[in-house]
Amino acid sequence: MNLRFVEAFHWAVALKSVTRAAEKLHLTQSALSSRIAALERELGVLLLDRRDKQFRLTVAGQRFHAFAQRLLEMQMHIKAEMGSGVARETVLRVGAIESVVHSWLTGWLKHMQATYPDFELELTVETTPVLVDQLRAASRTSSSPPCQLRATACAPAPCRRCRCASSETASCIAAAATRCPTCWRWTC
Repeated sequence: MNLRFVEAFHWAVALKSVTRAAEKLHLTQSALSSRIAALERELGVLLLDRRDKQFRLTVAGQRFHAFAQRLLEMQMHIKAEMGSGVARETVLRVGAIESVVHSWLTGWLKHMQATYPDFELELTVETTPVLVDQLRAASRTSSSPPCQLRATACAPAPCRRCRCASSETASCIAAAATRCPTCWRWTC
């Protein structure tokens, strides 16, 4: 049983909303729903009543939620007891447009898996506007910076590619880089 699926179900129940749970876990609503559906298939029962727009647990869902809470508490205790000093798996959330997936992302992922055996990817394939909206939503709801490369905004700098010194640089969504208006390359 995948504990990420259990966690998705737990947060949907705790927040009484699949949408809010997806936001909390920085997932799309469809990704969170898919996790819950996979959990339901594995258990062979319906956990959520999907007949109308209201959020309702089934009887099986109520029973499973008690087990889910215990599973997640157990996971937390195991990590606390066993996890000190142990390297943690690398989780990378990537949002990409379909052309990127088919052009270079697959080769890069194979390289990452060979280099980092514990590498885990959470991939979202959407259109650019949807990905931008998701990144903005994640940056508003997250206490950690969305861009882990740099937590503070960069001062405008000359572009490293075309060397222009334009002051009309655009800030990236994460406020961690600027984009050159001449060549559109991100600089930091």
